[in-house]
Amino acid sequence: SGSGRFGNVLWVGIDDGDWLKRLARRLNREFVPHDERRPFHGHVTVARSRGRGMDQASRQGLAEYQGPRWTPDHLSLVASELGPNPRYTDLHRWPLAGNG
Repeated sequence: SGSGRFGNVLWVGIDDGDWLKRLARRLNREFVPHDERRPFHGHVTVARSRGRGMDQASRQGLAEYQGPRWTPDHLSLVASELGPNPRYTDLHRWPLAGNG
């Protein structure tokens, strides 16, 4: 639910209750050096842009967006190689079970 921008990334938010935030905190403690940790914002990236069009897009329609409910069945660790030809590579997948 909701939307926003991280630099040139347009995202829609994930209304996740609390389980995803707990998982993110645990993963941060385990794998991210303390000086590189950032606040967690559950989201799905929907676009990347080099122009100013995302300001307008995020204000028009996506601010009130409410997507369908869905339950993930796995967690993926993904390497992002950005640039003119971005690539995303799954490094590892873990199954998720239960309701959080």
